[in-house]
Amino acid sequence: MLATWKLFAWVVTVVCCGTAHPIPSVRLVDRNWPKPFQGRVEVFYEGLNDLNQYVSGWFTVCDDGWDVLDADVVCRQLGFMGAAEAYHSSYFGAGSSRIGMDQVHCSGQEIRLQDCEFDGWFMHDCSHTEDAGVRCLVHDLASRHAIPVRLTMTKDEGFVEIRYRNLWGAIDKLYFGDEGARVVCGQLGYPNGVVDNCTTQECTVYRASILARGFLCNGGETTLSMCKLMHWGPFSEADGEYSTFDMAYVRCIKSPQHENATPSRATIIGANTFSTDKVRLLSEGVSIDNVLQIRLRGGVGPWEGRVEILGTWNHEEWRPVCDRDWEQYSANAVCRQLGYGTARTVYRGSHFGRGVGYIYNRGFQCHGSESMLRQCRDKDVEWHGCRHWQEAGVECYKPARVSEQVRLVDRVRIDNRHTGFVEVRDDISNQWHYVCDEGWSLLQARVVCRELELGFGYMARLRPSHNYNSDDSISVEYSCTGEELQLSDCRRNTFTTDEEGSGRDTRDVLNQSLLNDSTTAQKADRCHLGFAWVECVSILPDLLPDVEELRLSMTDYPRLVSVGALPCALEEGCFAKSAARHRGSYNHHRVLLRFTTRVMNHGRSPFVPHQPRENWKWHSCHRHYHSFEAFTIYHVIDENGRQVAEGHKASFCLEDSNCEEHAPTRLTHFNCRGLHGGRQGISVNCADTYQNTLDCQWVDVTDIPHGHYRLVIDVNPHRRVAETDLSNNAAYCDFGYNGPKMPITVKRCGMDPNWKSI
Repeated sequence: MLATWKLFAWVVTVVCCGTAHPIPSVRLVDRNWPKPFQGRVEVFYEGLNDLNQYVSGWFTVCDDGWDVLDADVVCRQLGFMGAAEAYHSSYFGAGSSRIGMDQVHCSGQEIRLQDCEFDGWFMHDCSHTEDAGVRCLVHDLASRHAIPVRLTMTKDEGFVEIRYRNLWGAIDKLYFGDEGARVVCGQLGYPNGVVDNCTTQECTVYRASILARGFLCNGGETTLSMCKLMHWGPFSEADGEYSTFDMAYVRCIKSPQHENATPSRATIIGANTFSTDKVRLLSEGVSIDNVLQIRLRGGVGPWEGRVEILGTWNHEEWRPVCDRDWEQYSANAVCRQLGYGTARTVYRGSHFGRGVGYIYNRGFQCHGSESMLRQCRDKDVEWHGCRHWQEAGVECYKPARVSEQVRLVDRVRIDNRHTGFVEVRDDISNQWHYVCDEGWSLLQARVVCRELELGFGYMARLRPSHNYNSDDSISVEYSCTGEELQLSDCRRNTFTTDEEGSGRDTRDVLNQSLLNDSTTAQKADRCHLGFAWVECVSILPDLLPDVEELRLSMTDYPRLVSVGALPCALEEGCFAKSAARHRGSYNHHRVLLRFTTRVMNHGRSPFVPHQPRENWKWHSCHRHYHSFEAFTIYHVIDENGRQVAEGHKASFCLEDSNCEEHAPTRLTHFNCRGLHGGRQGISVNCADTYQNTLDCQWVDVTDIPHGHYRLVIDVNPHRRVAETDLSNNAAYCDFGYNGPKMPITVKRCGMDPNWKSI
């Protein structure tokens, strides 16, 4: 009869699962601190009991023989990754129902607790003072519930301390080996670590409560909370003799690329090559063995971004990774290969914007112990049909760094952390000084926001100096590339002014170099026109030129046009300088290399002009407004690297010419129809296209001889509008020019300026 009932229950579950939630077979109960991941274990049973009576309800489990393997099965059954600890003696309170299971022995591989060996339903010799409990590993892809960890001596060495219920304490070194050290250091932003002994005098005076005993790690865990734990504390010396020799001491191992210098985006990211925004998938036979390098794109710093890999396949091009099988252990391998710790957050759905070109569509099979992605194995499956809105991303744990040298000050809105005047602190005087307005731009703003971990530098403005007082009159001028991790990495000039207003250089304090007094006074006067103001944001646009569209539009004959037929283009400076003396002539012809530029916004916010509409310039000849005077600039470079021709394109109509699938809206956000040039910009995953038939959509090559050249297209060239990635704004095409009567021969186009020859 019992077997018949089990069959009946199984049938009912199968039939009803599509319309109703089946009754769960295990739950955790904690009436004092109810949390879904910890509590007293109760199992659901419906059937005959030991007295041959029909029962249905929740019943407790006795703690006889209860261990982490049993708890593991319970936690996985509830959807967690495993168990952090097994509890005894009714730690979460005593139950009130009957005791259903006793002497449970699981191998750890069972799907349900009921599949483990036990004495039989309701067969026990226990009371409710022996109810079993568990705490599950609460670790999702964002690591929101990771146990906070720190080291006591320095950022990368010391006794391991964890925080539990707002209490910091040490952990016992019982069972804690190099595997545990690797996990701790990974959570602190380092790729590896070892257990060590403390030999300094500070170790003998260190005192702390021991909060945990018996962390069991295999080295592949992302955070310490994923390791198994035998006992929670706190423990005191009354529980045994405890000294610093009983506490785990760890020394983290820095990556070689971070050992002597701060990692820069240039050394980690590299350059993008041969990228188009047409979706093309990998051919058969490409595997992880071909992967040479990894980079992250579209993030605030080199520790986060869209995952792209470089391999030995066609043109050794960078390819974004498909997210369909993207998981924690693969992300850990990526982060460690880049010199960071484990993956703090694993992203899917092109969180850092869309990539371009081919997509790497094979999954990775990693186990957590890998230090490089190529140590993982290829999965047998290939994800055909993966699209650019399905790309993998990651944020890595990085070494903690609190900026004590830079701050943003908004004395009107004191609680505002993301905008304000930029101030820097002098280590010698310990005073804060304002930053000079001279040369201040978005490049410096990017560095400030990155250092303060406030996101991207969005706005770099100058604010008047009146009604604003700094601690003294020292002014600092910074020159940055935009890729530095902190403002102190930028080149800086420092100077002061005395009461009479004459300049006195103080670079002997900061830079050990001097300027002459006249130069310093001149710069100091300019500095007092205003101070640097920064606004930081979490999302930005990201413009990329369409390389394939550029290549296809160049495969044609150069165009011969008379100067007199295009007076507006001459007025806007779209011809070479030698054309000026032929103004108005219909007999003088110019040779024009025409092409189409299609610019895509692959970022996470719209791209809009830096100037408000009332400041756009009206051009009476073309009779339209320019929202950018130079939205794109063009260069032709010869084989020796010399520029032999140039051009530019003003944006008279910056709009959504077309949008990709899965764009935020299929309706065009921006268009140029309307008064004063309409509403101009480029929406996310939309493109603005200037066809090669338009004025100034060319380079005047009349004065260059036959030969081999490179065309360079640079979008947003003066970096007036902030973007997530400023290194992917240029496209390059190598071509052969044989005169106006011969077709252009395009050899190769891409986004890598470093290929060997043209």
